[in-house]
Amino acid sequence: MKYELFDAHIKEGSNYKGRIQLSIHDNNCIKELYQEVKLKLHPDLAYFEEWDERIYWLTLFEFWNNGAWTKEKNPFRVSVNLSKAEGVGKQLFFRVKSDYQRCRTCDWKEVWGQTDTKFPLVFGEWMTLKIYIKEGDENNGRFYMSAKKESGAETVLFDISNTTQHPKEKCPDGFTHFEAMKIYISQENIDYMVNANKTFALFWDDWKLYANKQP
Repeated sequence: MKYELFDAHIKEGSNYKGRIQLSIHDNNCIKELYQEVKLKLHPDLAYFEEWDERIYWLTLFEFWNNGAWTKEKNPFRVSVNLSKAEGVGKQLFFRVKSDYQRCRTCDWKEVWGQTDTKFPLVFGEWMTLKIYIKEGDENNGRFYMSAKKESGAETVLFDISNTTQHPKEKCPDGFTHFEAMKIYISQENIDYMVNANKTFALFWDDWKLYANKQP
């Protein structure tokens, strides 16, 4: 399955963004989930490493507890992104973070985040990604992710014990919404690629979703 962005087609407030996603929404009592999927980044995405700007969020996966667009209280999410430090020649890496909104119109506040730098991304080559997330507070929540290139050993990128729910959540009800495969980015990033006649695309294959499985 190919996800390709041609322009920033979604208006959010005064900003435009681009988004394609597989949405698994309106779930009941999913307290933990485990998924495996193959991802291939289009070779043109390496062009981002020639940009002098920082990339903080190019979202690939998102797990909501609770949704920001629903009427649920305490919006909170854990997202997996591609990120890059400011400067030409800086590499893209996987980054995971959790954040929440203090109010419906407030900016997002990060609770915790980690960037992996031991697994440089590859372009034009399949990677197998495994993700596990368990609902819980700072003492019981867990996020795990590993990656494996076509040739090479599996590498654990993240194994984080921390909250996967809003800090003020008193009655957690599971991951009511999640996007199992996604591409989500700002207009500035899309324009950078399109104006250089680069293809802004990635590919997915062999998606598997498990219940009652842990890493």
